[in-house]
Amino acid sequence: LYTLFGTLIPSLLYAIALWFFAPRRPKLLPMSLLFLAGAVLIAPCYMAEYALDIAFPWGSSGHLTWNILPSAILEEGAKLLCLAMAFRMLIERSGRWQYFFTSGFILGSGFMFMENFVCMVEYGDIYMVLENRTWVVEMTDPLFGGIAGIGLFLILKKRWLLSSLFIIPPIALHFCHNVGVIVLGGVPWWPLYFLGYTSMLLVFAWEYLCASSEAESPIEKPILDGNASLRFLRRI
Repeated sequence: LYTLFGTLIPSLLYAIALWFFAPRRPKLLPMSLLFLAGAVLIAPCYMAEYALDIAFPWGSSGHLTWNILPSAILEEGAKLLCLAMAFRMLIERSGRWQYFFTSGFILGSGFMFMENFVCMVEYGDIYMVLENRTWVVEMTDPLFGGIAGIGLFLILKKRWLLSSLFIIPPIALHFCHNVGVIVLGGVPWWPLYFLGYTSMLLVFAWEYLCASSEAESPIEKPILDGNASLRFLRRI
């Protein structure tokens, strides 16, 4: 119940808000498949990280560098690769970056849910023991997945330098997130994640309003260009 109401439902409500504001809203079936793909993706990532933990156990020299950094690269890289394969095989290609962000967010939501579920099974109620607000920082996977989705959009546009700005930061932030949880027992900078969520939702809403105004302008334009009535001009 904690995993369900603390992480999954908030992320899905946010995804529905993104879906509403996104132009040419993605179909629900491919979004559901992306969620399942994210849930399945945890298996190879978890096995690779388990091997790292055996090679560099907790307390060993260079544990953080040789465990946490490869883990961040592995998880965010796997999300990006899985999303690229999904766009090639399952999802209709779109020319809008919002579609890619929403897709990455849904995939990250599936990843987050299964990761939390596995941790609950393996460690018990560890997140509640560490910090009551830790459910907040566990909502990073969807956000990072969405940012990686924008990076994929730019890669397909062959804008390599700009795409790196949307691929490297999730890896760096994921590394800092893991270090905070392991070393500090929590992530004191968790309000920044909410800032990221809020900023992206405002961008979606702004793009939605701009697209709506552009859709209305062609209707008014021919009226003004033609023999507009005096009554209409007075109203303007």
